[in-house]
Amino acid sequence: MIHTSDHGESLGEHGLWRKMNFYEQSARVPLQVTWPGKIRGGQRFPGAVSLVDLTATILDMADVPNEKRGLMDLDGESLLPLMREETTASKDEAFTEHLAHGTDRAQAMIRQANWKLCYSHGSLPDIELYDLEADPGEFENLAGDPKHSDIQARLLARIMEIWGDPDRMTREIESGQGSRLLIRDVLGPEALF
Repeated sequence: MIHTSDHGESLGEHGLWRKMNFYEQSARVPLQVTWPGKIRGGQRFPGAVSLVDLTATILDMADVPNEKRGLMDLDGESLLPLMREETTASKDEAFTEHLAHGTDRAQAMIRQANWKLCYSHGSLPDIELYDLEADPGEFENLAGDPKHSDIQARLLARIMEIWGDPDRMTREIESGQGSRLLIRDVLGPEALF
């Protein structure tokens, strides 16, 4: 059994009462896996995991070999070796992105160890940088602080490495959204589900 959530929820923190932001209350979600007789219970993993890891994990749990996965290009990695204690190596990076209703520009968040960088792409890029060990409530934005310029540059470069060209990506996403809206308008909203 896998227990998780697609997002957290802000309940007044930072003056927000919703999801669709990168603060820990919204971005961090529970992930609990129970598989009696297959994995030992009570384990906790110090590294980063992501919901995009679940597809590869479920395929591994179902013993679906790589050659049977067809054209699937999975972004995530299977967590099964960690859960079976076949390895102790875990990722030190979590990445998430957002460009949907409620925003007009591509946004991304990357977390490595105790550092978290949030980036909003557009004509006036917006960057937030937090040291979650010193500031778990994310109240002190360290972006632009010369003491942390190396960390900021490294994390921003990693976002760009993952994204490629953010302008091209934004156009592709907006085009896909336009296609879905056209289908909805022609066939009705139930056609999308």
